[in-house]
Amino acid sequence: MGYLIFIHWYRWYVLTAYYIDVTGPLMVLVQKTTVLAFSLHDGKVKKKEELNEIQKREAISNVPPILDYLGYMFQFQTILTGPLCFYTDFQRFISGENLKVGENKTVTPWKPAISKMIFSIFCLIMIIYFGRSIDPTLVADPKYLAMPWYKWAVFFFFCIFMQRVQYYYAWVLADAVCNLSGFGFNGFDKDGEPKWDLVSNVDPYKVEMALSFKETLDAWNCTTMYWLRRVAYDRVPKRWKTFSTYLLSAMWHGLFVGYYMTFLTGALITISARTTFSTYLLSAMWHGLFVGYYMTFLTGALITISARTVRRCVRWRFQNSKSSRFFYDVLTFLATKVALAYATYPFVTIHFNPGFFIYKRVYFFVHILAILSILLLPKILPPPKSDKLDKERNGLKEE
Repeated sequence: MGYLIFIHWYRWYVLTAYYIDVTGPLMVLVQKTTVLAFSLHDGKVKKKEELNEIQKREAISNVPPILDYLGYMFQFQTILTGPLCFYTDFQRFISGENLKVGENKTVTPWKPAISKMIFSIFCLIMIIYFGRSIDPTLVADPKYLAMPWYKWAVFFFFCIFMQRVQYYYAWVLADAVCNLSGFGFNGFDKDGEPKWDLVSNVDPYKVEMALSFKETLDAWNCTTMYWLRRVAYDRVPKRWKTFSTYLLSAMWHGLFVGYYMTFLTGALITISARTTFSTYLLSAMWHGLFVGYYMTFLTGALITISARTVRRCVRWRFQNSKSSRFFYDVLTFLATKVALAYATYPFVTIHFNPGFFIYKRVYFFVHILAILSILLLPKILPPPKSDKLDKERNGLKEE
């Protein structure tokens, strides 16, 4: 992690801009090293009754042989872009145990792998076709700022969407490569169909069709979310869970200030809402030191808290009929897309000035609405009494 922070510092202080270099693979290696270390710690130091179910499953009691360790760390399917996999899952893949499903059942990766390959090729075509016109910094270019506001808004949303498409291409392609090699089988669903999502890092459909900011985050960069929970949130004392997670995330991402503004703002907001500061901070540090990363993560945390408040105070008022539920879903879908584009912009531009300029141009309206919803909405549209009772009970349990 220390070497990764040094590399992030080098990119931030010496290179000053984003480059494709060793940072991405090194970020994946940091994830693997830390989860392996904690798996060893759980297996050799902790007692079984001190572990949760996932920690029990991932715990290992012996240091891996050097060949097994190097095979896990430099696994060819995931070395460049991830996703993260746990050492125990990798060992089951190497031994073939992951595909032992019984005498009367067989699983084949061809169908999921081919569908993922087709999707990744489609994303690649979009990137090639629109590549030169989707630079997110163009959103702040005077030529585009002179557009009518609705045309500028469409261009803004499309630029952010195309940033996601680049991630879809890399992550879905890596997932397909894993599946083709026989890695990724994750049991069967309720209909008895095989699932090949063990190392899936993104669900593009769920991201694009999400009805809330939380649903978006749950379907995005999934294995990194697992990592943050395993090495930060589940490991630190309760009072530091949120802070440490946010800090680790910021350091992992890199040293650009935007990352830290985003992650730390989110952590502060999360702590005030009695949730998760340590995870966000860890994520920001993991990504790097660019300020844009921190602006995005902290804005995202604020949006998440406000979305919970809105859901608690407003959603129940639209559950009386099918038409009102549909209307509420449409509103939350549109609000999610606006919030996602708004929060993501500093991340994709990585520096402070572009993100701050756009936020200032749109009058920080998402920040203002989020804060007002947190502070005023429960007073104007109070949640149902049953919700208040549940909160009080949960509060007593936590205390």
